[in-house]
Amino acid sequence: MIPSANMKLCGRGASMARSPRAVRAHAKCAEMAAAPTLAKRRALAAKLAPMISEMDRKIREHGRATGAGDELSDLRADMLFLLALRGFEVPCQWSFEQCHEYLGG
Repeated sequence: MIPSANMKLCGRGASMARSPRAVRAHAKCAEMAAAPTLAKRRALAAKLAPMISEMDRKIREHGRATGAGDELSDLRADMLFLLALRGFEVPCQWSFEQCHEYLGG
């Protein structure tokens, strides 16, 4: 599927967000995706790296705290992290590898 200009980016399920934290995160992603220049989108994306890292950490912590175990918690977090990074490929014109390098360290 080729993404259209009006797709929700940064996780593509942005309209399904329910928590205030998720709503704020998706708003920041939408702001990045709507920036008028590639340089501005990339700069805004780089500022989101700490937020992405924090969300990844919290997903792992939550899984362990609710008894999902290490393997399932890490698998779930890894898949959500992958989906989040995929949302930066189109607006930032980065490969997945570049997204991981610039945002996932």
